[in-house]
Amino acid sequence: MFDQIDILLAKTHEGLMSWVPPYLGEMREVLDLWFKQSGLPEIALPLGVCKAAGGDPGASQVLKASAAMLAGLVGIQILDDIRLRQDPEALWMKIGVERSSHFAHAFQTLSSRLWGKILQENDDALLLKETFEEGTFITLAGRDKDLSYLSESWDDYWKNAEMGSAYLPAQMATVGAMLAGVKDEKVIEACHGFGFHVGLTRHILNELINLKVDLRHTGRGKIDLPVLYALKSEHPFKAELLKIVREGQLTLHQKRIREILEAVEAEKYLKWAALQERKRAMEALQLCPSEEGKKFLKAFLQEWFDRIPSFGSLDPKEMPIENQLKRTNSAFDPNEVRSGLVSLSYKSVGLGLRKQIRQTPLYHKF
Repeated sequence: MFDQIDILLAKTHEGLMSWVPPYLGEMREVLDLWFKQSGLPEIALPLGVCKAAGGDPGASQVLKASAAMLAGLVGIQILDDIRLRQDPEALWMKIGVERSSHFAHAFQTLSSRLWGKILQENDDALLLKETFEEGTFITLAGRDKDLSYLSESWDDYWKNAEMGSAYLPAQMATVGAMLAGVKDEKVIEACHGFGFHVGLTRHILNELINLKVDLRHTGRGKIDLPVLYALKSEHPFKAELLKIVREGQLTLHQKRIREILEAVEAEKYLKWAALQERKRAMEALQLCPSEEGKKFLKAFLQEWFDRIPSFGSLDPKEMPIENQLKRTNSAFDPNEVRSGLVSLSYKSVGLGLRKQIRQTPLYHKF
């Protein structure tokens, strides 16, 4: 199965390269770089799910849909690297933000063109396209909330994490099941659940990597999971930490923040949380018929853990019950309006900002 997926990934790669316009040849270099930096690229997810659900991941329509999704993924990743500004190998570090943004738009346009070609051949592919697009829209909405500093409480953090990191892989896994010809709604839901928990697993592992490298902050109250965990937990340093966060002094007190995070074992919590999501992901796959496909998806998930040499082994029993803080489960409602977009109106900037400050959860009890 692993050799088969490698071959299919290569075909997807080559297929997408063939659609790059000759006058935008540098897009091929960007695509090559994306594959080199990814041990098992995210596009392997729908291919593996297609196999696990009993389909043929080597079928022509599967590969074409994978290429269309791949183009969209590359565009999103370029924009995400610009947003996070953490990866020294990111495209924007090499050619600048403006050119990188142009390439992101080029890949998104290429994705749209490929979906158009697929629809010309098969009208039934419209649902595949809309499923992927819905995941993309929710992802962008979640990341906009992140950019708007609306992830400042425990509940908001997890809701935004789900929107920004979990829904797109969930939708891609759903596309994989649909490409396998699955009609059973329970199996489709199981595949969706697998992708959802895969996305959250990766999100938490990224938080773990960031914790080891640097504390992410903006000085405006935007904080990430390790600090939120410390604020949510009961310990002697809670009031001190809350004061630092409220005053926007994470940078000034970075050494002390690290000492507090070590004292509350924030790293152990992140590892425990990642393992919980991995467990849920694998449980979701039980309804899928292909053992070979499920074996690949298990390895696909494990590959992200293997990227963290110091992860080691952690028995969930080692995590005290009182420290096993669960993430909030809140299904995203596409009709919900809560993104601070009033700030796009010139006349509403001051009012919107004042309202946002007054409602900031950090000024209330955790």
